[in-house]
Amino acid sequence: MREDHDPLSEAVIGGGIYVHKTLGGPGLLESTYEECLAWTLLRRGFVVQRQCILPIVFDGYRIGGAYRIDLLVDRQLVVEVKSVQRILPLHEAQ
Repeated sequence: MREDHDPLSEAVIGGGIYVHKTLGGPGLLESTYEECLAWTLLRRGFVVQRQCILPIVFDGYRIGGAYRIDLLVDRQLVVEVKSVQRILPLHEAQ
């Protein structure tokens, strides 16, 4: 087994591939892929939370709705769902 082997990440990636193939590939809204991936992971026994709010603190000021996490799987893996032709630096920053 490789040192960087992460079973949870592999399961989520596998679920994403399953959703992508089952829906016929690209072309749908991110929200569709997100909901189908969440359902797939739930059926496979994972705890999945959608659209979790992630606050940030800026200069001592707490901004409650600064970010939304698309999916939080088993309370440990953040999943950002993208439906784009190419991943750009902006997407990586997200």
